Amino acid sequence: MKTRLLLPGILGLVVLSIGIVVWMTSGTHPFSTLEANQIESVHVRMIPPSIQYELSNEKAEEFCKLLNDVVTYRTFSPEPMTGQFVEFTVQMQNGEIHTIQPFANIITIDDVTYQTAYDPSEALNHFANQNIPDSFTHS
Repeated sequence: MKTRLLLPGILGLVVLSIGIVVWMTSGTHPFSTLEANQIESVHVRMIPPSIQYELSNEKAEEFCKLLNDVVTYRTFSPEPMTGQFVEFTVQMQNGEIHTIQPFANIITIDDVTYQTAYDPSEALNHFANQNIPDSFTHS
């Protein structure tokens, strides 16, 4: 008799646990439908080094492909962090402006901070560092 009551309870906990795991790990791809022809310009700002520059149209296409891979999970308020600050300011053809700040497994999009997959976020950071022009503007 006790096992008949215990089994549904255990089964319920398992289903609830699976639901919580799926909910916490299912993400969204906020830029999955973005195409390069929708982008007017992309400005990059990095500290350190304290520089800013604009991506060429060709590099903006590469940037767009990297953004397509970004996945966000849940919003949260991170603790203060130490490391390189990278910010992309994206001016869209329709006049919208978006700011994207990747940092390890978090990403801030338009002032909202999300947990994210590490690899796409790190790819954006690496992209910013790899594309610093020979002559850059100090900020």
